[in-house]
Amino acid sequence: MSRMLSIAWKEMIQARRDRLTMGMMVGLPVIQLLLFGYAINTDVRNIATVVYDQDYSEESRGFVRRMEATGFYRVVGYVESYDQIGVALRSREAMVALVVPPRFGAEVESGRTAHLQLVVDGSDPAKSRPISWKWCCRAVRMSAAAPFTPTIPENSSTISTIGCVADAATNRSN
Repeated sequence: MSRMLSIAWKEMIQARRDRLTMGMMVGLPVIQLLLFGYAINTDVRNIATVVYDQDYSEESRGFVRRMEATGFYRVVGYVESYDQIGVALRSREAMVALVVPPRFGAEVESGRTAHLQLVVDGSDPAKSRPISWKWCCRAVRMSAAAPFTPTIPENSSTISTIGCVADAATNRSN
């Protein structure tokens, strides 16, 4: 142990003599800290999204417009079935799908709780990790200006399903 300490002491004395080495020992970590702390932005924006609107109501179209206006989502198309959602996610056309169930507009109009579903492609953890269920529901909450209660199913698979339940009374378009 004393041999290792003496070698470490010798290296410290040598590093103090060489200003370039000392500058690299102090400067490089500071540059990395600034680069990783400020220059690299991990915010997920413009997520390619497909919409499966089973309701075709003004409320569902308004919700999709408000959701897209947040900047988190970019609607790249509309689909007509869950199979088409799977195709869009597997072909990398989209990372997220929004499913608006039938009677969504009627539930909003009547003041009942309206349900929505977000389907997130979880096949690439590096890309899907930032799109966590809390993050998706937070973005949807921002777009609707409504209190949301996020729910996550127990059977998570390659295509993760995320449900968000909105208080329909405050989910009306302005």
